[in-house]
Amino acid sequence: MTRREFSFKAEDTTICFVEMYKDCWICSLPSFVAERLRQRLLGAHLSVDELELPLRIMNVLKHEELFTIYDVIQRTENEMSKLPNLGRISLKQLKDALALRGFELRNRRK
Repeated sequence: MTRREFSFKAEDTTICFVEMYKDCWICSLPSFVAERLRQRLLGAHLSVDELELPLRIMNVLKHEELFTIYDVIQRTENEMSKLPNLGRISLKQLKDALALRGFELRNRRK
């Protein structure tokens, strides 16, 4: 059997697909792209309630209309620190709760 493969470039990143068996493909992504995709896929469906944060932090998130983990991880630490009533300690609690579930705030925008 001849192994089929193809690749394409997206966002300056090469993504490769290789057919391992008939109709069974494996995708190869650079780790930073895979991590970003994982966070988007998982975080989009998880409510911030899953983070089990103190009520004060939950009120800040809901006031800012950050209802899912995906909504939260789209913000940078700097953006989050500017939210009213979200101080340094609360921000650390939020980051720790995200980290426990494998998420993090977005890195500084370019």
